[in-house]
Amino acid sequence: MKTIFIIVYIMLAGMVYGQDQMQMENLASETHQINQPLPYTQIRMTWDEPSTYTQLDGYFMVFNQNDTYQLDNSNIAGQPFEGTSQLINCSGDDDFYYFHIVPAYYDFNLFEYVLGQQSTVGPYRIDTKPPYNLNVLAPAVTSSSSVDLTITVMGAMTMCISNSGFGDCQGQWPDLSTYNQWYLADTENGPKTIFVQCSDLAGNTTESAVVTTLDQSAPSAAITLSDFTGDHIFIVNLTFNETITGFEESDVAVGNGNIVSFVSDEIHPDKKYILEISPEWEGLVTIYIPEGVAKDRAGNKNVTSSMTLQYGSYSVPALNVWGMAVLFTILQISNIYVEMKKKQYHELHSEFFAFSDQNKSL
Repeated sequence: MKTIFIIVYIMLAGMVYGQDQMQMENLASETHQINQPLPYTQIRMTWDEPSTYTQLDGYFMVFNQNDTYQLDNSNIAGQPFEGTSQLINCSGDDDFYYFHIVPAYYDFNLFEYVLGQQSTVGPYRIDTKPPYNLNVLAPAVTSSSSVDLTITVMGAMTMCISNSGFGDCQGQWPDLSTYNQWYLADTENGPKTIFVQCSDLAGNTTESAVVTTLDQSAPSAAITLSDFTGDHIFIVNLTFNETITGFEESDVAVGNGNIVSFVSDEIHPDKKYILEISPEWEGLVTIYIPEGVAKDRAGNKNVTSSMTLQYGSYSVPALNVWGMAVLFTILQISNIYVEMKKKQYHELHSEFFAFSDQNKSL
């Protein structure tokens, strides 16, 4: 009979102890979701009083980054917290936090707190640091409204690209991509600003802007006659309306003449070129630049340019001014005649040349 009594006593003690070890009820956060990064530095935790506890003086709790942390009499101090909610301040760069809480009551026989069953929830991710090292690359000049953008950034997950300003994405934040094709809304020539924002999962953002110049105009060359030397050489200027690349002497075609010299201008070496042309025989001398032999910075190819000169010999009457015989050279430019005095007064013939291009004039 004594043995049976002891067994019953142990069973009853186990039942009482098991009731006291029930978990916390409805433990959750009002401000954060588990494993969801947020930039809010205050976390509010709430819970309900355990309905199975017959004795309860309060709760011991800790908020840290250790998911296996255990509260016991060796690491609790002071009085237990009385209440069913707690506001906790924290910060971090996508740091993971866990909330540990245990109910307790004071045992005056043991002179210590008796702890119930601990509950742990988390992780709660706190991220207050925005993405960094954002770099946006675009061509300085483009001939197309479709622009290649290269975006590099640290700590970002989504991006927002806009033609009008930062944050003007109307809720459209696609996943971050390094290489992007962006379309300019304004297709008129001129500088265009592209706005880029990048965001992390917590909603922290960083921003940058890049400028590209839209140039859809083809370069063209103005061909002008600079001089005609005494040794029968035409000096011609080829002046492009913008900086070009890839233009060489072999890109210039001359009819009834030979290029004696082809040099770049010292002041504008990528825009202006100086030709010296020697005619082969009397008649028309044609200078022709075909399309597509040169490109501007945007990649636009040049349009065709041409000019025609007339070279020959004619007799002109000598005039007597104050008893001196003077010989004039007649320069005909688009049917306009300009008389020029020559140094050789006793020759009865002179070289004659003209060019025809209604768009050219001296």
